[in-house]
Amino acid sequence: MNNNISASADKNHMPILSEGRHKYGQHGWVCLSNEEIERLVIDLGPDEVARCIAYIDKATQATGNKNNWKDWNLVIRKCSKEDWEAKRTIARSPEAIFRMIADRQCRRHQAERGEDWPTFSAPAVSRYPNILAELDGSGRWLDYIARCAEVSQPIMAAVMVNNGELKTQELSRLAQSFGCKPEYLASPELSLVDPSTNKGRARLRRLKELVAQTEGLDCFLYRIHSKDVLPALERGQPVTYAAYRWACRNLQDVLERKARDAARQRCTRTAELPEAKAADPGIQVQLTRANVELRKRTTRLAEIRKFAAGVKAGEEYAKPIDLLALETLSARDLFSAFILAIDYGRAIGYKAAMGEL
Repeated sequence: MNNNISASADKNHMPILSEGRHKYGQHGWVCLSNEEIERLVIDLGPDEVARCIAYIDKATQATGNKNNWKDWNLVIRKCSKEDWEAKRTIARSPEAIFRMIADRQCRRHQAERGEDWPTFSAPAVSRYPNILAELDGSGRWLDYIARCAEVSQPIMAAVMVNNGELKTQELSRLAQSFGCKPEYLASPELSLVDPSTNKGRARLRRLKELVAQTEGLDCFLYRIHSKDVLPALERGQPVTYAAYRWACRNLQDVLERKARDAARQRCTRTAELPEAKAADPGIQVQLTRANVELRKRTTRLAEIRKFAAGVKAGEEYAKPIDLLALETLSARDLFSAFILAIDYGRAIGYKAAMGEL
């Protein structure tokens, strides 16, 4: 290693290059090996890597590396994942936000689903940028919305990032799936919620109210898909209307589920029924007599069933052909069939009884 480089690095607090590493950035703070830079470009994309390096290098130069960063590969990944300050400046442009979402969805689909999300050398462009924003805000997948629109995945991917076009019916089906208006999805401009405007501030207040009302409740979907919407608006950073809409929708679903649970609990009886009031003595006597008669009849029926089960009828029994004949008669004359069945049963019983004598 060149001694002059080491001395200069110690003097200016610059990093000392180890074997196989190279300096990146205007001020040369970011040090990466060839393998690390190649891996970063594959994982994050060349534009995102360049943006993160430029920001980290500038921030480190301004502070003299007060954070004592050493693992620059990890710092770059953290910068991209946590959306550090540099992204706030470029994200105010709808075009920049759209391209950032396209890059994120490409990495997400390829990393988590292994789906063939298209990559192009030219910047992503779409006739319907709000469709891509809805995909990003909802947390859904490319194959799901392709099924909703009833088109193939390659066609839907081209609609997202390669200026593809949808038919009116396909847009309507997709809007119904997302729960929004077709005109919103068909707009050529990316819809944003800007907290610096009156409308944006009103929407920020609405989101804050929903977050406060759901405090302590299980907001799983909000935390997974939309947890960064409120912090971004509070920082003054615009977010897509789709992300804002899904954040409010997920929180509203939590409140509605809470209301349904409360209603179900109110309808669920938890206490014992009150004891019945004492009835009139005359009524009590009648109820007692009726119960006695009912017990007598029940006892007698049990004795009859026991007697009938104990009688050995030998080979005498109702034949299937006889039962079928009775069934046919019952379709024409139910009363006659009923009487005949009784007589038939008596005859069988009598014959069996005679055989026992």
